[in-house]
Amino acid sequence: MERRCIFLDKNFEKTGITEFFKKEFKNIPDKKVTKKKIYSDEFKTAVIQEYLNGVSRKDILSKYDISSSALYKWISSIKPSACEEESEEDTMQKLLRENEMLKKVILMLLDSKKGGLS
Repeated sequence: MERRCIFLDKNFEKTGITEFFKKEFKNIPDKKVTKKKIYSDEFKTAVIQEYLNGVSRKDILSKYDISSSALYKWISSIKPSACEEESEEDTMQKLLRENEMLKKVILMLLDSKKGGLS
């Protein structure tokens, strides 16, 4: 079985590598390489603020010409406290409930330890 070089079959030596590939792959569309856009923090904040003010994602995407994935990442990066501020009263109530639960757990552990020593 004889192996032959495709380049020799295509008369590669006369045309050169660039011309060979141009002819062979002329029907394959070029893939455009785009540079990743870098946005300032101020720009991101302004866009997020518009979203929080009720502007639709679709409108924001077309207005600022940004990708949907970029907008999603920016919105996801916001801490929940920035979107939904919890009142001090709610926080206090949660902490009080947690303290009560921890006290009960400590008492249960102490009771079980006393029972094991007797």
